[in-house]
Amino acid sequence: MFRKTLVSVVLLLAAGICAQAQILFGSAVGFKSSDEYSAGAVVQVSLPGGFAVQGGLMYQTKELSSNTPEVAVVDTVVRTITSKYSYLEVPVQLQWGVDLILLRPYIFAEGFLGYAVKADHGHRYEHGVAVGGGLELWKIQLSAKYFWNLGGERYTRFKGFALTGVWFF
Repeated sequence: MFRKTLVSVVLLLAAGICAQAQILFGSAVGFKSSDEYSAGAVVQVSLPGGFAVQGGLMYQTKELSSNTPEVAVVDTVVRTITSKYSYLEVPVQLQWGVDLILLRPYIFAEGFLGYAVKADHGHRYEHGVAVGGGLELWKIQLSAKYFWNLGGERYTRFKGFALTGVWFF
């Protein structure tokens, strides 16, 4: 009896949350530097209490430069090696913000998984985290974040700032 009542209460609460949820679909484009960009599709589910969950599928380009010392007979020369990577990433953000009718400032934490569709060194998987904030105005969302790639290979540990814009349909 208690178990049935508990399940019923949980289902009713879940139905109430789903009834208040608003689902938006959009397209996104972002920039990290002049040679690094991202583009893809996102879906956002608004939840009660100012929370939202936003996920997507993004095509990301990343560039990594490293200085490699070369020892010659007489002198040491430092050579810069640049590697370019292209990833399909699945980012998931947990957002919290204040809804001011047409305007919604928010902060977020993000986790992402990625698979390299083009890599110079053959390293394929990546994962990481990001923190940031943004602003939604009508159907436009602009955000800035700092991200850390935590995973995979030592050559693919990217980090830095990224700016992203989303247009919701």
